[in-house]
Amino acid sequence: MVVLSLVKRVITVKISTRGTYAVRLLVDLVRHSGGESYVCLGDISRRQGISRKYMEQIVPLLCKGGVLEGCRGHMGGYRLAKKAEEISAADILRMTEGSLAPVSCLHTAKECAMAAACPAFPVWKGLEKVITDYLEGIMLSDMISDDIAADALCRAEAACGDTACEENLCEEERPECT
Repeated sequence: MVVLSLVKRVITVKISTRGTYAVRLLVDLVRHSGGESYVCLGDISRRQGISRKYMEQIVPLLCKGGVLEGCRGHMGGYRLAKKAEEISAADILRMTEGSLAPVSCLHTAKECAMAAACPAFPVWKGLEKVITDYLEGIMLSDMISDDIAADALCRAEAACGDTACEENLCEEERPECT
C-alpha cells in the first residue's frame, strides 16, 4: 500500500522498497534485453545492487501480474510478457503495493465507519486521482529514456492545473510536454 505521511504540512507519498525495486528490475531488464530475451535474475541483481533473495520475492508478483515470464534452465531467466509500452508505473506499483490509495478508506470502505460522512474524503479521493493519473501516464518504455525525469516533471506540472505551472520554463524548453 502507498503510505501517506503528513509532516510540517508537507504531504509525502511513500512507495515501499518492493515497489521501487520492481520498477528498477523491469527497467534493467528492458535496457539489457529489450524485454524480449531472457535475462538472468543474478545479472539484474548485480547491476542494480539489490539482493537476489529480495528480487526472488518480487518476481512472483510481477509474473502473477502478467508482466514477466520465466524460463528455467541454462539459457533461462526472465523476460517481459507484455510490451514495455503496455506496462504503466501504476500497473507495477499495484502489483507490488496492492493499492495506490493514499488512505485506507479509499480502497476499503469497511476500514472507516466515517468514510461516507468524512469531510476530508473528497480531498483524499482527489489526491488518489492525481497519483493514479500521473503513474498511469508513465509507461515502462518511457522509463528507459534519459529524459524521463524532465518529462515526468512536465506532465505533473501540466496536470496540476495551476496557471503558474503553465508558464514554467520546462514547457517552453520542451514543447513536447503538454
